[in-house]
Amino acid sequence: MKKSILSAALAASLVSASALADVKFYGSAEQAISITDGVAKIVGGSNDLGVMATEDLGNGLTAIANFELRNYTDEDYIWKNRKAYVGFTNGSSTLMLGKAENVEKVMLEGDMDIFQGSTSLTLEGADRPSNGVVFLTNLGAVELGASAVMDGADGEEVADSHELGAKINLGSVTLGGVYSKNTADGTDAISAVATLKLNDVNFSAAYQPDASAGKTYSALTQVKMDANKLRVGVESVTDGDVTYIAELEHNFSKKTRVYLQYAGTDADDAEPTTEIGMRVKF
Repeated sequence: MKKSILSAALAASLVSASALADVKFYGSAEQAISITDGVAKIVGGSNDLGVMATEDLGNGLTAIANFELRNYTDEDYIWKNRKAYVGFTNGSSTLMLGKAENVEKVMLEGDMDIFQGSTSLTLEGADRPSNGVVFLTNLGAVELGASAVMDGADGEEVADSHELGAKINLGSVTLGGVYSKNTADGTDAISAVATLKLNDVNFSAAYQPDASAGKTYSALTQVKMDANKLRVGVESVTDGDVTYIAELEHNFSKKTRVYLQYAGTDADDAEPTTEIGMRVKF
């Protein structure tokens, strides 16, 4: 009897929630076989589960909320929070409070972080910091953004760090740049990404300062061939190592894909890694 009452109450709460807002559940599952120096192991990838809620408040204003978890199969299958934010949007401008993608991740990393395997070309400052506020606005060919972290950890009166970014679309060419500053220690940096799109061929290049290793330069090319995508990328760190990646992806559908990745570095005694993986979105 108690179970029936509990089930009925849960069902009623879900119906009430759906009546108040549009709720969408989503996720993905990914596993791969990784082989390095003849040793094979199974590695996990984007094993995510999330929920996105929106509610029309009228006059073109919509309330938004997003909560997302990732299951780390390499760490005893523990779940970690990836996103947790609330905010408002009117279609062209969006304000988010909480753990959301910062300006560098939204404006710059999307053109570089396209590899499916474990090795990728990411930007050091691109993140989903906790206790953040993010504002994005789309002015047609120009996108502007600002974000700040206010966790009080460094005792700053306003913000512990902040970013200002701009991105311009010139047809086949896209240019983006982000200025970031750590208020606590006074350090600042500028990261930039340029992308050229020619039908089914994309070229992207990025520059970013690396706090630990100096300046980092990255470049990649992607070629679309029907249901297949071929990617080649390279990353060079000043006074550091060079990373290279080659990857072939086949899409069975919009939600299911398999990939083969070969990646390595020129570091001493470093062996290249080959991965064969599969990802399913839902």
